[in-house]
Amino acid sequence: MRPWIRDAKSLQLLVQSLVCVDSQQLCGSGLAVDGSGQLPSGKTFEDEQGLKQLLVDRKEQFAEALTEKLLTYATGRSMTFRDQADIKQVAAECGNSGYGLRDLVAGVVRSGIFRQR
Repeated sequence: MRPWIRDAKSLQLLVQSLVCVDSQQLCGSGLAVDGSGQLPSGKTFEDEQGLKQLLVDRKEQFAEALTEKLLTYATGRSMTFRDQADIKQVAAECGNSGYGLRDLVAGVVRSGIFRQR
C-alpha cells in the first residue's frame, strides 16, 4: 500500500478528490486535464465524448470484447479460439436487444462457457 493511503479515511479522501475530475479542470486547482488519446486501431479522440462516439460506432466489436472480458472474469480462465463462436453469439443476442448491459450479463450467465466452468 502506498504511504499516502494509510487508512480508510485517507482512501476515502483520495477517491473524493479523484471523483471531482472533469475533462476541463481538476476541481478548481486550475490544472488542465488532457482527455485525448488514441485507440490501438490508430483512431484518435480529444475528450470523453469523442471516445464514446468511437465506441458507439463499433458497437458489435465493443460488445464482443466486453463479453470476452466478462466471461474471462466469470470463469477465471482465458478465452480460447474454441470459445469465440459462443462469445459472438452472446454479443449478437445482446445486440438484438439494444446492447444493454443487463442483457449482456444475462447472456453471459446463460452461455455454455459460463455454465460449464
